[in-house]
Amino acid sequence: MRRALVVALPLALLLGLGLSQVGRDVTPPGLFIEAIDRVPAGAPLDVAISASEPVTFDVVYGSLMVQRVDDQLRLNLLAAPGRVPLVVTATDAAGNATRQELVVHGVPAPVAELRVRDRTSPGAPLGVELDWRSEAPIASLTIRLGDDVLEPLAVPLPSGDPDPLRALAGRVWALTAVPLDAAPGVTTLYVELTDEIGQRVGAEAPIAVEGSTSAVETLSLEPGTLALVTPAARQLEAHTLAAARAEGAPSPLWSRAFVTPIDGRGTSGFGAARRYAPGGPVSYHQGEDIAAPTGTPVVATNEGIVRIADAFPIKGGWIAVDHGAGVFSHYFHLASVDVAVGDRVARGDAIGTVGSTGLSTGPHLHWEMRVGEAPTDPVAWVGRVLP
Repeated sequence: MRRALVVALPLALLLGLGLSQVGRDVTPPGLFIEAIDRVPAGAPLDVAISASEPVTFDVVYGSLMVQRVDDQLRLNLLAAPGRVPLVVTATDAAGNATRQELVVHGVPAPVAELRVRDRTSPGAPLGVELDWRSEAPIASLTIRLGDDVLEPLAVPLPSGDPDPLRALAGRVWALTAVPLDAAPGVTTLYVELTDEIGQRVGAEAPIAVEGSTSAVETLSLEPGTLALVTPAARQLEAHTLAAARAEGAPSPLWSRAFVTPIDGRGTSGFGAARRYAPGGPVSYHQGEDIAAPTGTPVVATNEGIVRIADAFPIKGGWIAVDHGAGVFSHYFHLASVDVAVGDRVARGDAIGTVGSTGLSTGPHLHWEMRVGEAPTDPVAWVGRVLP
């Protein structure tokens, strides 16, 4: 009899323990978190948390700790910088717990560094360099000089990256030209970057535009030479130039400093005021005239693609080289044109020879450097990758 009792007692304890487990809740509560996982650092961060039953919520976000009993919880936080986990634990009355973690990226605003010359002159090319660092891709870039929005010439440095703004750090160029008729004074260059989540950062730099004085030169041209300037000739050359610009490469084709096309004596500088007949209207010289003997080799000022290569009524033998990013070099009055449209030329390659064709009073090279449609001082490019 005693042996039977000894055996029955453990069995009863086991049965009692099994029955108690059957009645106990062992199912963890359902837990749901709603929050944007990428927001500007310091911006409001709304978090909605819910559970399938009343629970004790324990929330940890950075140094913040919140504990509350409910089946729903709404928090209005400020996004911490960096990738910070939002950890939520929901514990029900039976001690069952569910834990979830959401990493929230608090994206700091982009950082931009602007570099540009603080002094310039009418007709000068103006190069802008902008470096930035960002934890979100850049969605837009605006560059303004005074009240004028620059042409979309913001381009990557020659690095092969087809879309530099998608990078989280990068550098762009912008190129423009101070108008030849710009009044002396101070203008301001503005840059604004907006990242993918709407954060804006701006930078600005004042630029002093110096005055220029130029005595008006009256050119003595033979009537036969002046007769070359006809409406039909002007229209032909304007259409040729527009077609060349339309084919321009969007990104820089050069990576080295520009060089002078020939060695010679400067006879008429960029921006010089001139008349082609006594009492006639004043115009401004849009290039640099360099005198040299007929047949002197002319070289490409930098890498590029030949877009114009032919003889024309006013410009004479004319070569235009597309350097990309809206930059073109032009060579007028050539005796010979030794390249063809579509040729790829390197810096220093011979492309033609000096002559006195077209509207010219003697053997010389008329050399132009243009940004978009604007003429710029060619000498300002020499020895520089970016003027």
